[in-house]
Amino acid sequence: MVLRTQDIRINAWWERRAGERYWLDLTKRDDRGKILASPRGEGKWGDFWGHRLITHVKSGDVVFHYDPSQQAITSCSLAKGRVVKEHLSWPLPAGSEGEGVTNHRVASWRIDLERSTELAAAVPLDEIAKIQSSLFPSLRALEEEVGDPLYYPFEMGSAQATHLLSGYVFKLPEVFVNGFPELESAAKRLIRALPERERSRSSWTVPVTHLHPASR
Repeated sequence: MVLRTQDIRINAWWERRAGERYWLDLTKRDDRGKILASPRGEGKWGDFWGHRLITHVKSGDVVFHYDPSQQAITSCSLAKGRVVKEHLSWPLPAGSEGEGVTNHRVASWRIDLERSTELAAAVPLDEIAKIQSSLFPSLRALEEEVGDPLYYPFEMGSAQATHLLSGYVFKLPEVFVNGFPELESAAKRLIRALPERERSRSSWTVPVTHLHPASR
């Protein structure tokens, strides 16, 4: 499950697998639950998968949100509409803040979110480490079937501790979500709220190839 920073083409392994509609938001934004966003990157970084993975999120997908202050997954939302280009405010890199200036506007990708819902119980990192250890054979089998990388967000290797990889948006495999009752039940409630034609991935379209700029 090695994430290679030089990979340009996204391995969109989830596109034709029913049920693979889950993502993890690591952005730490104040508007978490309202939008999902990622910087577009400059120069060669514009092709980096860590900036472009968000362009594969579709309306009706479930986005889980990680809260760094709790070191846990704490809530989830439904993606709504399509990914667009927009300039958004992001915190300045540590050490580069000017006097009284902590944010700057950055060319970004964005998709709206709706129905933001707190989980019945937060899912902390230590629980994730324990459960993902038991899920490792299934995750490895998935990787062997669909190819590497999976864009999985957590370090593997220990049942006692894990940490998040660096990035903005990651793919959560269905087998991972179903391994946590809090995540599975919350996702099912959100999906049940969708119009019937949007509940099954088989009714979705292939990812858009032309992304439309939002009005500035």
